[in-house]
Amino acid sequence: MKRHSAQKTDTRYAIGLTIGFLILGGFTAFNHEMWRDEIQAWLLARDSASFFELFAHLKYEGHPGLWHLCLMPLSRITASPVIMQVFHLLIAGVTVYLFVRYAPFNWLQKFLFCFGYFVLYEYAVIARNYALGLLLLILFCVLFRERYKRPLWIGGILFLLAHTSVHALIVTIAISFALFCEYFLMKIARFGPAPTGEDSTRETKTARLETTLCRSRS
Repeated sequence: MKRHSAQKTDTRYAIGLTIGFLILGGFTAFNHEMWRDEIQAWLLARDSASFFELFAHLKYEGHPGLWHLCLMPLSRITASPVIMQVFHLLIAGVTVYLFVRYAPFNWLQKFLFCFGYFVLYEYAVIARNYALGLLLLILFCVLFRERYKRPLWIGGILFLLAHTSVHALIVTIAISFALFCEYFLMKIARFGPAPTGEDSTRETKTARLETTLCRSRS
């Protein structure tokens, strides 16, 4: 009962903090003069007649094209880049909600993270591809405990993350390597040689540890 009440309180705090973040971020974005790299992505998406033409233009860019693909349908709704700012701010809002709702930090730490310079300005006001990468990274962290139950979800998130920016691609490679090493070491521990003597005691401790980890995942 207490746990359910605490979760309900955390959800309300996450919603309230997200609303405050969107209000402050929206006010700041309204008074923000967009930079050249923001407009560059918008113009590429707006002036490309098809997805094939968009990818042909992207060969001169320094980042993958997931952000441009998201902007292309928006550019067909209106020619104004304001819709890009709104879309970008919504991405930042979802990121803030997921972080506040699921991150293992206290309320003050979550508040300071959400209203710090990088999250509030770099990832909310300046409409670039980096906010999309942060959202996918937070989503990966939320689903990390269930990585063995939902491998397709994890793989899909990492695939999209790799196509947001060069920086996110490097992070994706590191995460994928760590997951591979974890899986490989678990296979070795499971199908290794039969232990004898002191190794038997170590094997028993390892088995108990794996059982504890499995219970924590469930």
